[in-house]
Amino acid sequence: MNDSHKTVTADPEYDVTFHPGFASECVITRKADNATRQLYKQTEKHHCGSEGHPKKHVIKLKGKNGSKRDITITIDDPEYSVHSLSLELYDESRDPNFQATFNPGTTETFTVTNSAMTCPPVCDPE
Repeated sequence: MNDSHKTVTADPEYDVTFHPGFASECVITRKADNATRQLYKQTEKHHCGSEGHPKKHVIKLKGKNGSKRDITITIDDPEYSVHSLSLELYDESRDPNFQATFNPGTTETFTVTNSAMTCPPVCDPE
């Protein structure tokens, strides 16, 4: 992962890592009550600098406090075609060795939206 990726640790249950030129918002939605927690929301324009607008992004969702969640996704999107990603996450009690006989289903959805404000293409006049 290059140095321009950012990790946000404000949520008590998750840390999320992303490139600020890709992610404008990261959320977790709990299926049981349809409650959505915002892990990150872009508040200011990301300046891409000399690296230019990134074509490859790494997104990481890491659970805290004994959570087994540790998911890394790499997206190679040179034409900027991806608007958002949503991952359905199994209940953490799921044992992958017994999934044929016991499948507790999904309990959360992790969504990353790619509508980040970036310079370029929209830069403030100097």
